[in-house]
Amino acid sequence: MEKYRKIVVASDSFKGSLSSMQVAEAVENAVHDLCPQCEVVKLPMADGGEGTLKTLVYASRGKMIECTVHDPLMRPVKAEYGIIGDRAIIEMAAASGLTLLSESERDPLAATSFGTGEMIRHALERGFRKILVTIGGSATCDAGLGAMQALGLRLFDTDGRPMPDGFAGRDMIHTGDFCTAALRDTLGDASVVAACDVNNPLYGENGAAYVYAPQKGATAGGVAALDAGLRHIARIIHRSLGMDISSLPGAGAAGGMGGALSVFLSAQMKRGVELVMEQVGFRQHAADADLIITGEGKIDRQTSMGKVVGGIAAATDRRVLVLGGRVEGGSGIDSGGRITVMEVTPRSMPDVIAMRRDVARENIEKAVRTFLSGE
Repeated sequence: MEKYRKIVVASDSFKGSLSSMQVAEAVENAVHDLCPQCEVVKLPMADGGEGTLKTLVYASRGKMIECTVHDPLMRPVKAEYGIIGDRAIIEMAAASGLTLLSESERDPLAATSFGTGEMIRHALERGFRKILVTIGGSATCDAGLGAMQALGLRLFDTDGRPMPDGFAGRDMIHTGDFCTAALRDTLGDASVVAACDVNNPLYGENGAAYVYAPQKGATAGGVAALDAGLRHIARIIHRSLGMDISSLPGAGAAGGMGGALSVFLSAQMKRGVELVMEQVGFRQHAADADLIITGEGKIDRQTSMGKVVGGIAAATDRRVLVLGGRVEGGSGIDSGGRITVMEVTPRSMPDVIAMRRDVARENIEKAVRTFLSGE
């Protein structure tokens, strides 16, 4: 144990159980039980999806601003965005998130991203010219056009009639054209960065509808209808702007919001985990660490695809301990013997018990003690 002078904890949250910092605190408790003199550096982490906003604001000592916008079903809802220096941080899930809807209300054909556009507009109207939009956890699959509509994009149906506010997934197939003039006026000289944790294309078998719409409440027929709508929007964009977004990586993120931000706001797409690592100074802290501890609620084949664990493992050459609430198959991380993956939850323990905050904390502490004691 004496060889551990410094341990960096940079874990994602264990969704439904513990926040990123609560995981780090549990790890710290276990480390100090066995090695009281070890320095434990706790870094909050997220991957660009839900929770990234508060992680960034906490790490940077920023502040939150509240505004009233519309939820995915166009009902008024209070939402917060963050301010770090001269940059506004907009989290899509705050206005257009799946958690804002009851299970019976979930239907991406009916849901709109309009509220996310209202949040961006709120920040722009208050003079912020640097906008970071974290996209993930959305209830929507409207190609991001609801949000663009809130920012001034005028949409017309196939008969040339203006389409009403609250553009939803079912409206895509009925879209005939659009006008960007008012949108350009709203955006002005602002620059936009989109934090995204997936590389899915806009449509197709790996696109927004087929991969993500079922978990948002879409039936098999609904998925097919949404995919057809996304293809239709891609054709209109190609015809009107000369831009082919069919194979743009990340265009399918958050129901097509990635594509909309790229096309209409000229957003730069960045991996969410990279942005968070930069903000918290992960590489600097990890440079002289004896061990890096990271983790998330479930370790599976998607872990290496833009998630926190994969990003952390790739960003350091130090020894890494990965903690997973559940571990299902390979993580996809090429460890070369440098990385140890541990499942913290006993196989016999039901998830409903394992996800209790006190139980999850105890399981993490036990796993860390076991790892350190065996070294």
